[in-house]
Amino acid sequence: MAGTTTYWVVQLASVPGAECYYSDPIELEVVVKSPFQITNEDGATTCKGAPVEFTADVTGGRYIIPDSVQSYFNVSGSTATLLGTAPAGTYTFEYVAPPTLDDDGCPLAMTQQITHTITPITNGGHVVPDNNPTICQGSPVPDFTIENMTGRVLKWEYRKQNTNNSWPSTWTVISNNTNTLTQASLEELTSGSYQFRAWVKSGECDPAYSDTTTLTVSNQTAPNAPNGGIQFACVGDNVTLNNPTTPAGTYKWYTSEYGGTPDNANRSFTMTEAWEQRYVSVVNNTTHCESQRALVEARP
Repeated sequence: MAGTTTYWVVQLASVPGAECYYSDPIELEVVVKSPFQITNEDGATTCKGAPVEFTADVTGGRYIIPDSVQSYFNVSGSTATLLGTAPAGTYTFEYVAPPTLDDDGCPLAMTQQITHTITPITNGGHVVPDNNPTICQGSPVPDFTIENMTGRVLKWEYRKQNTNNSWPSTWTVISNNTNTLTQASLEELTSGSYQFRAWVKSGECDPAYSDTTTLTVSNQTAPNAPNGGIQFACVGDNVTLNNPTTPAGTYKWYTSEYGGTPDNANRSFTMTEAWEQRYVSVVNNTTHCESQRALVEARP
């Protein structure tokens, strides 16, 4: 391999009748120069499906390609082509040139390693839930998550249906580049229907949109959060919430502020651990509208 290596050389000497001693170290620099260049030689990345050529500017050498991937290469003289049928992954191989010396008599590197990465083609994936859920104004927005995606999310977008039931051609960008879109990334949604989608990209491949999912916000209004919002309790305390009577309602206890599945439907809940956090909402039994969640935190 080409490069510069520094060695420290010392001389061991002795004088009759005296102890041995070392000379002061002498710095010796050995330079091994590369006699050739290779196109796309090291660290490049391309998208799956496009062949990639590697050509050395010196002839008479040979490529050393691991047996496990030889079938994905076509070699002709000083050119090796990584075929478009090659699967995604990282490929490492070498070109060995004929030995030679430069004008100063220094040896030129005979071997050059090539590393190339192929990234899989982008798949925008499928957004769930995909059953066109309906919520009330002021109710929690369900988490939207992408399944079967290849790549990473660059952004989410949404648009609201026009009053004539047509969809606008423009989308609004949401400040979120994770696989899950939560209520925290959204402004409060007014009544109407909304579509959401994600913009996904895999490595050097072209980006692609996910499919779209639709959310409907009804004209019904969600009730207020229980007990007016955040409250604190001591460990071991039994937290009892206001009993909604106009109209009657039921409670849902969660372990997260957004998304998730409720694990308790009682008015009361016992906090068992210091700094434990629970989130509780109330559901109007007549309209079935769910409120935003209130935080209940246990203090030591």
